Amino acid sequence: MLDNLDSPVRFAGPEDEAELLRLCRAKHTEEDLRLPDGRPFTFSEDRCRATLHKAIIPNRNHPTMAWCGVIGEVGGPIEASVYLNLLTPYDSEEQYLSERWNWIRPEFRKGTNHGQHLIAFSKAIAAELNTIVIAAVI
Repeated sequence: MLDNLDSPVRFAGPEDEAELLRLCRAKHTEEDLRLPDGRPFTFSEDRCRATLHKAIIPNRNHPTMAWCGVIGEVGGPIEASVYLNLLTPYDSEEQYLSERWNWIRPEFRKGTNHGQHLIAFSKAIAAELNTIVIAAVI
């Protein structure tokens, strides 16, 4: 699927879970979503872990419908990540690849091509699935 990409992005695996949880906590804090009364959205480690497991735990995702790409060495800090899932809209039979997140740690935003690499990773998976990527920015 990604054989033609010259990219530092790799598929995340079970060994990345703890570091991905740290990355998701940092992303959650930076997004600073708030309820109408001003209270911040809570971070649910259980929901986050369940989402990650769909993409990183073998046989939890059959047929494969979620992927997590990361930049960083196995067992080391993750500098950036993208999470994708295959969805079907309520009004169509066609599927599309939905970007749940595409996030780069602040210290790796300047002087790297991490954003471009994560987008290329997403496009490569979409091309393999013969569909499109729909991304949103929070």
